[in-house]
Amino acid sequence: MGHIERIRAFNRFYAQEIGLLRQDLPRNISYSDARILYEIGEAEPARARDLAQGLRLDEGYMSRSVKSLAERGLLTREPSPQDARVMELRLTAQGQAVLDRVLDAARSAVEDMIAQVPEANVPALLEAMDTLKGVLGWPHVGA
Repeated sequence: MGHIERIRAFNRFYAQEIGLLRQDLPRNISYSDARILYEIGEAEPARARDLAQGLRLDEGYMSRSVKSLAERGLLTREPSPQDARVMELRLTAQGQAVLDRVLDAARSAVEDMIAQVPEANVPALLEAMDTLKGVLGWPHVGA
């Protein structure tokens, strides 16, 4: 198996392990939506262009996602005091509640995964994760 196939196999394995594809996301919230809500919550106020770059998403896709999330009452868009052409994004109370549910589901999935790992192997798991992040240069500079 070549490098590409091994990396893809690992990604599928890890997605399955943490339940990424079956995670209990709230209705009508995609994984991308959840990531956008998370990043807005971390960087309030956030800007769509910065989020698109950081998440490596197409700006058009980001624009449509932000519009949809705002229409569903999960975030607000307001002109920046420094530049009215730039919209600042903030979570609404409803958006924060959805994000809290997403984070709880993610924590639970990781707790379930870690519970199956022998305690003696947890340091090796964490070290391997740190190595992977370091080799790939995560977090990406300028992202």
